[in-house]
Amino acid sequence: SLLDIPKNNVNDNAAPQRAEFRMGFGGYSVTVGRGNHFAQSFPFIVRDLLTPIFDALGKSSTASSDKITDNGIVLNVRNAAIGGIPALPYGFCLPNFLGDGTNVFSWDFAMNESGRGELGLESYIRNGLSSLSSKSQTSSSFPNPPPMFIMLDRSKARISMVKHYLGVVPDAIA
Repeated sequence: SLLDIPKNNVNDNAAPQRAEFRMGFGGYSVTVGRGNHFAQSFPFIVRDLLTPIFDALGKSSTASSDKITDNGIVLNVRNAAIGGIPALPYGFCLPNFLGDGTNVFSWDFAMNESGRGELGLESYIRNGLSSLSSKSQTSSSFPNPPPMFIMLDRSKARISMVKHYLGVVPDAIA
C-alpha cells in the first residue's frame, strides 16, 4: 500500500532517513488561496491536519527499551494551483507543477470549468497517472504505484468519468 514504511538501508553510524510522502494540488483561485495567506490555502490546511499522523506512523518503541525510534513519514505538500488556467492544458505539465514522485494529486477546477464537461479532467487524470507515477525509486521513499487521485467537484458527468477509472485510479475520492 502507499503507506507501507520502507526499510532503511543505512549503516549503523548513519542517521536513518525518513520516508517522504508527496501530495500535489492543482486548481484555480480557491486552491491557490486567494483572499487568504498562502499558508492558509486548502492544501496547507490538509498538510497541517495530516502531519501529526504521518509523524506518528513511523514511531515505535520496544518492550526492552524506552527509546522511541523516530522514523516518521515526512509529508511534503505542494500547492501548484494557478488561477485562470484550465485543466487542459495544465494537465500536460503536471511533473513541472506538482513534482516528480507525487503520491497523491488533486484536481479542483470545478468552479471555472462547470460547463466544460469531463474532457479536461480525463486528460488531467491520464497525464497524472502516466507522468507522476514514472518516478525513479530514488525520488521518493515509497514504491512506484500509480498516484492516488483526489477530486473536488460536484459534476455528475465528471464523477461518473472518475468512477470509470476506478480500476486504474487507486482510492479515487470524488
